[in-house]
Amino acid sequence: MYLLLHSEMVASLREQGSEQAEAKLRSTGFATGLRLITRLTASKIPITTERMVMKFVCKELWTYLFNKPASRLQVDKQGRYLIQDHAFRWLQSFPVLSADAPRSVNSTASQEASVLSELQELTALHLALPCGVLQGALFGLGLERRVAADATLPSVTFTVAQATPSMASGADAGAAAPSEASLNL
Repeated sequence: MYLLLHSEMVASLREQGSEQAEAKLRSTGFATGLRLITRLTASKIPITTERMVMKFVCKELWTYLFNKPASRLQVDKQGRYLIQDHAFRWLQSFPVLSADAPRSVNSTASQEASVLSELQELTALHLALPCGVLQGALFGLGLERRVAADATLPSVTFTVAQATPSMASGADAGAAAPSEASLNL
């Protein structure tokens, strides 16, 4: 039910243009994440450290949203948290395109590039809502962070970084450097 609702939101908002749709999905996600984290933490012991917040998000919030904990939580060399989900549920219906996938005899390189471009746009739009939810939840837990997502279907890596002007402008938003440390979930 939620996956269908999410897909319909994306399809409806996409008609306004990708940038506006992404902004609206992130905004809706932020408000939802803020409300959700307030409910989830109402009867919990206060979460006081950044590390405890991230573990809570990966275990409790992730399980609430996606019916399973995140696959992995890491910290990269720049101090960004990387939340990995190796089978992200909200993108399970997306086609996985590989280099050795069969191609139509009649398809041209430009047609294939167009399909790939549209798939990347749809993936980004489908990830805008969960990015907003995570950002809102983190804000509700006292961390003002910027959340970006990078998908290699069916895997998704969410990058949680300090909310700086360069991140807000989109520079370096999806880059994920090699990990330096893994946190035990």
